[in-house]
Amino acid sequence: MIKYILLVCMVYIATSTESSGSCKPCKEVQDGPDAGNYLLERENVEGCRDGCLYAKGEVLYCIEVLPNVQGYLTLAPEVCPVPTTTTTTTTTTTTTTTTKTTCDSGWQEFEGACYILKTEMMKRNDASAACQQLHNGAHLTSVTNAGENEFLRDLASWDGNPVWLGALRQTSDGGGSGSWTWSDNTKWSFLRSFFLSGYPDYIGDCVIMDYPSGGWMNVPCDYYNPSFCKYSL
Repeated sequence: MIKYILLVCMVYIATSTESSGSCKPCKEVQDGPDAGNYLLERENVEGCRDGCLYAKGEVLYCIEVLPNVQGYLTLAPEVCPVPTTTTTTTTTTTTTTTTKTTCDSGWQEFEGACYILKTEMMKRNDASAACQQLHNGAHLTSVTNAGENEFLRDLASWDGNPVWLGALRQTSDGGGSGSWTWSDNTKWSFLRSFFLSGYPDYIGDCVIMDYPSGGWMNVPCDYYNPSFCKYSL
């Protein structure tokens, strides 16, 4: 049981105080009106048996007050519990999107796109649908420059027949030109230099690449030919 002694201003300096040199940083009273934690005020105090003086607010405490010493309350010798440290761990989930940079098996890569020659003889519209079923995002090929046209010419050598391209004439001006589009929605540039002499004419609205010349001819869309399919990486 804690013995309460009123705080007074005078502190008696005892001559027989022990200095432990190992005062605990905190002491705890677990019961009674003075229950609570008391922090170490200072060490080597002659008025306390072990030299450890504790404080709670403005009131001073000793674990054991020496005889005839006034000014301190007696504190029960209980060490304060070690404070509990709560560690919050934040887990960050990183989602990585991987972009495929190589063509699927059987496809040939050229300048960031993949190509395949389908040797099955089909009408133009059937060939277009077959390309779309063959791979997500694939269409009958567009051609945007001479290097791509040369690449396709070499690819056509596997079969040796004229091959469907993705060009389609939407309207005709009666003289062979008119309005053209690519089936993959690539912006159309009228690459007349790729057409063989005499083409395009007014006979057909679909385009094949001749082999071995690599030149283009417009022909009726119900002809049967192999086809080039293309998708972008």
